[in-house]
Amino acid sequence: MQFIASAAVVLDSYQLPSDMQKKLQPGRPRDPATDNAITEAVISLLLERGLDATTIDAVALRSGVARPTIYRRFKDKHMMVAASVEKILEEDLPAPQLGSDARENVLTMMMNTIDLLTKTPFGGIFRLVIPHLPDRSRLVALTNEIGDQRRIVFNEVLREAQASGVVSPDK
Repeated sequence: MQFIASAAVVLDSYQLPSDMQKKLQPGRPRDPATDNAITEAVISLLLERGLDATTIDAVALRSGVARPTIYRRFKDKHMMVAASVEKILEEDLPAPQLGSDARENVLTMMMNTIDLLTKTPFGGIFRLVIPHLPDRSRLVALTNEIGDQRRIVFNEVLREAQASGVVSPDK
């Protein structure tokens, strides 16, 4: 019996190579065009109608995909909105290259954040969604999770800038 338990531990800790993991996933691979259509529908609905009117049904209709297609990707509306916002952040607020010019990284991060809030759909969504956050604890948790990932990168950029003397440490 102990041998079986030991073998189970070894098998649980073994990671298959990524190409084999992909082969073992059930079903067809997801179509990136469908993902993009859903994201675009979410963003446009948020900007046109606000958070309350951005429903799974409205996104399905706007994106031209079936409701089950959306539910296979997202557990609920809040996860769908958070994933769409995260995708915009990844596209419009690229992470700087750590280990490169610290001064340039700080300036780039600051300018990208300003541009994100003033020149992209995210700025409009941010202004529309923020007033709703106190009433939507699930959406708050998801947006905090996205923000935490960004803060980690920004903190690392600032640490590098402090270490290189570009930014003086807090006193």
